[in-house]
Amino acid sequence: MGLITSPGLGSGLDVSSIIEAIVNADKAPVEFRLNQREAVAQTTLSGLGSLKSALSSLKTAAEKLDTVGDFNQRKVSISQSGFFTATATSTAALSTYAIEVVQLAKGSRVESAIIAGGSSQTFAADTLSFSAAGSSFNVDILATDTLADIRNKINNAEGNSFVSASIITTNDGTKLVYNSNKTGLGNDLVVTSGTAALDDLALNATTAQAAQDAVIKLDGATVNSSTNTFSSAISDVSITVQKANAANETSDLTVSLDTASTKKAIEDFVKAYNTTLEELNKLTLNSDTEVGLLVNDGATRGIITRLKNIIAETVGSVTGDAKSLAAIGVTTTRAGTLELKTSVLDSALSNNLQDVIGLFTNSDGVAAKLKSYVDQQVEGNGAIPSREQGIQNELNRISKERETLAIRTSKLQSRLRSQYAALDSIVSSLNSTSSFIAQNLTRIPNYSGSKE
Repeated sequence: MGLITSPGLGSGLDVSSIIEAIVNADKAPVEFRLNQREAVAQTTLSGLGSLKSALSSLKTAAEKLDTVGDFNQRKVSISQSGFFTATATSTAALSTYAIEVVQLAKGSRVESAIIAGGSSQTFAADTLSFSAAGSSFNVDILATDTLADIRNKINNAEGNSFVSASIITTNDGTKLVYNSNKTGLGNDLVVTSGTAALDDLALNATTAQAAQDAVIKLDGATVNSSTNTFSSAISDVSITVQKANAANETSDLTVSLDTASTKKAIEDFVKAYNTTLEELNKLTLNSDTEVGLLVNDGATRGIITRLKNIIAETVGSVTGDAKSLAAIGVTTTRAGTLELKTSVLDSALSNNLQDVIGLFTNSDGVAAKLKSYVDQQVEGNGAIPSREQGIQNELNRISKERETLAIRTSKLQSRLRSQYAALDSIVSSLNSTSSFIAQNLTRIPNYSGSKE
């Protein structure tokens, strides 16, 4: 007799449920352990991501205080607004300059001859060429193009970034006017044509305004620029002129130290440190109502301790009084956070700036040490990336173990199905034999199937 293909059909047992129960009982302990390991790994990985992000934010704030240039920012003030603007780099000299704007830089303006037919006038087919200050482009004119069409072609021409064409009509008649944005003495617009057919638009055009330099007087000395920006008149200062002064009228440009930007950078650093400490404390929190992602992580607690030590340490390379953050008004609360006494900081920035600079930027300074320590934790093969890689390896192992478990479970299931199929076959055979015997016994005379 062949195997029964539907388990339980011969025996009457719910074989599928029995097999499922056996398989589940076999894999449940392994699956439970894998789930636990995966949950721990994922939680730790998430916590390390938050830790790395918090430390990186602190590093960003420290980087704004780790070079001398960060403390030497300049601000400019101008006695009269509207004539020029200015910016200064951190190396600009601290000084005051008298500046008179004599004239602004301008591009040239070229006007065609009077066009008798106005904007609807057409011309012979030809090419117009435009050039100024090393730039050029061409416009092909068709015999059917009107003056208005030519204007549009010029304005939309490929390679045209410096000429704007317009049609003007005065009492004298209609002209095509070309305005060039190429400023600077000698950078006049030149318009030419291939033949005499377009002479009225090219050869016979006149320069109504020549290109000119911007001119200023700096402490009485004349300075020219081909544009409206003077980038080298004063070293590390850029001046952009806006409007000409009246004759011999000057405006004072003063370059001074921008302690306000330094103060803000220190304030931002204090906020960033407090935010980072708050995030790290949250990650290691262990209370009745909340447990942090890195609650029992000794490495994270070690990072918190090291950050607090860096903040509290004195900077031995500073020779003056500002050897610690506390000396410039940045003190530590009982909770470990920082608070800032602005009056003390203002005094330090005004009277002891070089020591404040050293406190942050020296190789043993606060910003330099914080940046270096955070880099060791978060960059490249640092402590945190190495741990993240280790956890990822663990997750990969768990995934492979799940695959192995699935294969083992499948094999167990197949084996059980075969065994129960064999059992079904035996039971079915026995049932058939029993039925056969019972049927034949009933044929025996006076057999009732029971004893009297």
